[in-house]
Amino acid sequence: MLSAQLINSGVDLPGKVSYNRSLDSTVTLPRTHLSTPPYPEPQIAPPEVTVRWGGRIHHLKYHRGETLLDTMRRGGVWAPSNCEQGVCGTCMVRRIKGSVALRENHVLSDQDLAAGYTLACQGVPCDSVCEIELEG
Repeated sequence: MLSAQLINSGVDLPGKVSYNRSLDSTVTLPRTHLSTPPYPEPQIAPPEVTVRWGGRIHHLKYHRGETLLDTMRRGGVWAPSNCEQGVCGTCMVRRIKGSVALRENHVLSDQDLAAGYTLACQGVPCDSVCEIELEG
């Protein structure tokens, strides 16, 4: 199970607590502190997110702190989703340009991440440019 991480830089985002829910599963939950947000906001954010889907290119205005899924919904681009907690993988997209920080990831392997895949429901752009592709 992977904790929140910054793809392409190997930087772990702090603030996770793990506990054993049963004999065969461990659940990772974000720590909650009244004085600090659960996820550090990236220092760099793109002005827009470029989404390639169905042979079309969509340029969507990005609002700092939004997930890729939030940005696509607000921009009127349909994207598949289910659990919205980084567990099911339904919202998987391929990163073409830029870096994306994952708040949670319980489904993508290191190989998936290295190949550029990320989760739209948990992915937060953290580079001056962000371009993703919806497959299917």
